[in-house]
Amino acid sequence: MQNPIPTRLTVKQAAAISKMGAQFIRVGMQRELFPFGSAVKLSSKWTYHIPFLPFCEYVGIEPEKALEIINLSEEATA
Repeated sequence: MQNPIPTRLTVKQAAAISKMGAQFIRVGMQRELFPFGSAVKLSSKWTYHIPFLPFCEYVGIEPEKALEIINLSEEATA
């Protein structure tokens, strides 16, 4: 069975797909440097919303390929 397309990504998943560091993505989102998603500071912690399809479009990757990368990275850490 094929995995459903997620509506949002974690920072870790976005880092794996884009081959950027997770901290690079966090700081860029906090500074509003990317045209996808949002970062909100609640009390002393940041929360990140990274929508799957706009993120894939930004990094120039097909959604199916992004899903493969997510699955491979999750298998490697399991």
